[in-house]
Amino acid sequence: MESHWTEHQEKGTLAKPVLLVAFATKIEPCSTAAHLGVNMAEEFQHQQSLLRLPQVLARVGLRRSSIYNRIAAGSFPAPISIGARAVAWNSRAVDAWIADRIANGRKS
Repeated sequence: MESHWTEHQEKGTLAKPVLLVAFATKIEPCSTAAHLGVNMAEEFQHQQSLLRLPQVLARVGLRRSSIYNRIAAGSFPAPISIGARAVAWNSRAVDAWIADRIANGRKS
């Protein structure tokens, strides 16, 4: 091994010594969704979170005025107050609205 290092050092092909170490590890079973074969996107959708308006706009593909018109008409989930001047939407409610639009679109 010494001669191999010296050869590279003389040629200038190895700037710094590199130490490679291999470890034998036991792989334990994991219960995460990826190891259970569940799509990670589906797993993420089941988690509940709060969405701010830009996230809702991106997720549903509607403009701000359309969302607020639908809220007034009762056909879109209402936002939740999260502060004095801040609102957010429940991600599960928005996802349910999207799923309903998809289901109704397929029936036509």
